[in-house]
Amino acid sequence: MPVGDLSRRRNEFEVEMIRGVSADPIKELERRKKIGAARKGQIVSDKTRKKLSAALKGKTVSDETRKKMSESHKGKIVSEEIRSKISDTMKGKILSEETRRKISEAHKGKIVSEETRRKISVARKKTKKISKSR
Repeated sequence: MPVGDLSRRRNEFEVEMIRGVSADPIKELERRKKIGAARKGQIVSDKTRKKLSAALKGKTVSDETRKKMSESHKGKIVSEEIRSKISDTMKGKILSEETRRKISEAHKGKIVSEETRRKISVARKKTKKISKSR
């Protein structure tokens, strides 16, 4: 699904949600956008963060909402900068035995192409060279 189409569907959905609140949903939508723009980039205090955290703790998201969230993120292109940040935060993390077992079970029986095997081999050789040079 093209990103523009998803954006249009979100706006339509938001307008439908606002219809129950306001007589003029387009005007209400514009008002909400202005409020959102005014708050953009503002730093929230630690006290407010703790209040928000406490308010959201224990709340579960419905399966329908989880599916919508998943759909909204599909096809999203993540920049190289963000990918490297995510990679950096994950490096050096020690996984529990249970997590390692689950990952192992998920990968068992998976057929990997020759190209993928070659890529994995090259990547592992690079990490071995780095660890030997230290």
